[in-house]
Amino acid sequence: MIVRAQVNGRGVTALHVGTNNVRRFFPSRIPAIELDLGHLKIQCELHPGFWQDEPEIRDHRLCTWLETKRRQSKSGGRPIYLAMIPTQPNSFRLQPVSLETQIRSKISQPSCYLRPVCIAPASQCSNHGVSPGRSTSGSPLRHPITSPVL
Repeated sequence: MIVRAQVNGRGVTALHVGTNNVRRFFPSRIPAIELDLGHLKIQCELHPGFWQDEPEIRDHRLCTWLETKRRQSKSGGRPIYLAMIPTQPNSFRLQPVSLETQIRSKISQPSCYLRPVCIAPASQCSNHGVSPGRSTSGSPLRHPITSPVL
């Protein structure tokens, strides 16, 4: 799964997992998970709101590690995305992902990141509620209804 560092003006505050990922990968009401950060393994408690309306992992050690990764990536204030890979029950490995992987993740999850757009004639787009259009770079976007997910 692809997750992102939650950043405010002062730094990283949490790891945003997302509601769909919480439902899919986290058994209800487990008290904590283990994160493998490469050179370091930490156990992070999950707060009660994690399964409801706050799908974020908040841990000062994790935030320090994420802040280091953000600085190393020279993201220019943009959020950084990471792969969160299940390794055992309630255990995950975190690793930075390439820009290409981030773009693929955004395309494969349009409801979270992109406004649905297609290049079909407007009469066809109105049948399924998608606005005709182009990407911000001016290139045509694939039709989200019929195109395979990357």
